[in-house]
Amino acid sequence: IDKYDLDCREVLLREGHYLEEDAFLETESLLNLPERPTAIVAGDDTMACGVLRKAKEKGLRVPEDLAVVGCNNTCITNPALTTLDGLGGVVGKTATEMLIGIIENKKIEQTKVVIKPKLIVRESCGGLKQ
Repeated sequence: IDKYDLDCREVLLREGHYLEEDAFLETESLLNLPERPTAIVAGDDTMACGVLRKAKEKGLRVPEDLAVVGCNNTCITNPALTTLDGLGGVVGKTATEMLIGIIENKKIEQTKVVIKPKLIVRESCGGLKQ
């Protein structure tokens, strides 16, 4: 976010508990802002489905009016969802290893883990010609 000077004001952040319906409802408030966002990155692909559904309900075209990106590479949508892949397994494995180390009273040397997912560009962000 800092590297590319992206706008990440508090007013643009929403919680959704990784549920499609939560994302659907929260997207309403984002789309009603005086300066409507041109893109939404959802916490996972299920939430991105809620964003896509709300965009369609509002008559917005994805990606022309609103770009949408998810995470986990798990949903089949129309338009095809741009997503970040490679998070789930790595995050779970790393967290489990660290937790086991704590339980076994082992010294945890690495407390910050950087995971680099793969961006899979599809139609929902406008990166591919339809």
